[in-house]
Amino acid sequence: MNFDTNLIKIQNGYYYYGNIKIPLLSGEFHFWRNNKKYWPRILDAIKDLGFKHITTYVEWDFHKNGIDMFDFCGKTNQQTDLEGYLNLLEKRRDFWLSIRPGPYIYAETEFGGPTEEAAKYHRNHPRFLEMAENYIKNLCKVLKPHLITNGGVIIFCQLDNEVSMIKHQDQVLNLPLEDPCSFRAFIKEKYGGWEEASKIYGLENDWQGWDDVYPLTAISLNEKEFLLYIDTAKYLEWYNMKYFKKIAEFYEKNGIDVPFYINSTGPPFPHDPELLDDFIALRTADIYYLKKDKLINMLAFNAKLLNSNSPAVVAGEFRCGTFSGFQMGSDFCKYQALLWMAYGFHGVNYFMLVERHRWAETPIDAVGRPYIAYDTIKKIVHTYNKIDFPRFINYDLADIQLIWYRPHAFADKQSPLEPGYELEEDYNFNYVFKNLLRENIPFKFWYPGSKYISLDVKKYPILIYAGHNFFEQKYAKELLNFIEGGGTVIFYNNFPIKEIDETHLDLFDNILVKPTGAYKINGYCGINIGNTSFCTQTNLILDYKIIKEHEIDSKNIFKYKHMNVGYIKQIGKGRAVVIGFDLNKSNLRFILNNLGWKSPFQVDKDGVLSNIYVINDEKEKKNDKIEILVFLINTNDYPVDCTISLNLNKIKIDLLREKEENWLIEDLFNDQKNEISSISRLIENLDSLNGKILYIHKK
Repeated sequence: MNFDTNLIKIQNGYYYYGNIKIPLLSGEFHFWRNNKKYWPRILDAIKDLGFKHITTYVEWDFHKNGIDMFDFCGKTNQQTDLEGYLNLLEKRRDFWLSIRPGPYIYAETEFGGPTEEAAKYHRNHPRFLEMAENYIKNLCKVLKPHLITNGGVIIFCQLDNEVSMIKHQDQVLNLPLEDPCSFRAFIKEKYGGWEEASKIYGLENDWQGWDDVYPLTAISLNEKEFLLYIDTAKYLEWYNMKYFKKIAEFYEKNGIDVPFYINSTGPPFPHDPELLDDFIALRTADIYYLKKDKLINMLAFNAKLLNSNSPAVVAGEFRCGTFSGFQMGSDFCKYQALLWMAYGFHGVNYFMLVERHRWAETPIDAVGRPYIAYDTIKKIVHTYNKIDFPRFINYDLADIQLIWYRPHAFADKQSPLEPGYELEEDYNFNYVFKNLLRENIPFKFWYPGSKYISLDVKKYPILIYAGHNFFEQKYAKELLNFIEGGGTVIFYNNFPIKEIDETHLDLFDNILVKPTGAYKINGYCGINIGNTSFCTQTNLILDYKIIKEHEIDSKNIFKYKHMNVGYIKQIGKGRAVVIGFDLNKSNLRFILNNLGWKSPFQVDKDGVLSNIYVINDEKEKKNDKIEILVFLINTNDYPVDCTISLNLNKIKIDLLREKEENWLIEDLFNDQKNEISSISRLIENLDSLNGKILYIHKK
């Protein structure tokens, strides 16, 4: 890393500089897009909203002033006075600053940030890098004195913005082997030569030399071609890693010793933690989704993914204000905030907080006056600050993990060079993820290989595998060890039988039974297991031929008519549960309960999303204080009265003590307080597309 990791830490949802704790909740204000005389007034308004952390782009092209010359001091235009803006922030000492200077920023600028000449080249082109280095060298002369490490206010430096697709693909995809960022160089680094690669891809008759080596830019048609498809997707991430590393070197060489971060148009692509985390401290995501289901799916997905592979869960840009004709009014701002807090973002960057060119109707207008949704944003920020929100994230109630495996997600992409990933198609993972979410079953991701979350039988005794039938052997071995150590793995439709290169994976050969047939089902069907039965909705069932030698007790077989459509098998101290029918809202709770899982809470109305955080820990609580944060979000287009029931045993609140205590329940967004005698059952009225944050603690 380019910074002192003993002095600067990103942990527990905060940025720490020694003993200084800085929130990751922020708002975006582009000083260079607003008249300089209004800067103090705008900053006053941001302070009134409650923000302690702000962000800004710096546009390379805007500050360019002739050949190899730059104006960062307002000599040619008052709006270019970056030096003056930094001095103003340091004089006030109201805010910490994350600086976002690019090279690329996009931000509705003419060339995306770089000059017109630089924008003609792809990011790793030697000429682009030469011009970018010159820009960064001049910029850092201004930034360096204002870093927190030098007594200033700058805490983060973003290396580039929304590096998702390869710009100028026509320049990149046919680069010669000699170019260190070419696809051919990537293949040579991975396989050694084109001959070796051609055998792996089944292209021995097509590739006769390096000139024939070319990425696969369309959907693969067979298993061999699929490997080239996957490698093309990996090449996109490798190419971007090369670029990020070069830009990081430029900043570090010129004295920037605060953490670097990057922001994407939405994980997981193309930012692979394995390639980036040696020199990038934080990866963040854009959240701009507007459609109801997509907003819920992608916001929750990004939160859970970043929670599994990053030191903090942050949206680098979180939609605020009017862009593309959609006005972000007060109601939608509140609805979004309920979602990002419920699903565990430590912070978001409200983009934009201040009105500017091509971004209107923001909480603060162009001259610093309160504008659209000002009071709502103020309430959100003050609520966040009042309860010290990030500390709750480590106290969620999830004890189930869903596997998210990067190559499985590659396989679900429509094109290997596209960054898009929106969970729209009902592939196995997408389907289970969306159903767990809407059934309000708390869960996290297991991201194989991540240092931030691991397989832990005591903490997460149930693991769900809803991916393809290929998996790396080392991770498949972890699955088997997890089961043998007492864990339960639910295999939905597939389990690992091969590695990605088609090498046979024999770990489960003599343990699990493969299906012998698949049948379409139209609608609901009744399934029996042991002495119980349930009605479930499914479009497909798999049939398993189970014989005595498989050592599966008949009471542990899921049956539909004459078919075996799943089974539970004891393996060591744990269990493998193989499901050959759709795993969805109609059966998830039944199956989990049958496995001994107890829900920490349950909501009685469809369309109401919920999550709960409970601080009941001796290290965290003060004066023996139990704190509960309950989120209720009505996604329906009509109001509902809903009841949420808390399982006090599951959340470790003594039943006798619960009845003896007087509890205070605060509706944080609506400034209402009530005393209650019991917290096991709460009844709330929720307006359409609205909700509540209930803060419950002892009086």
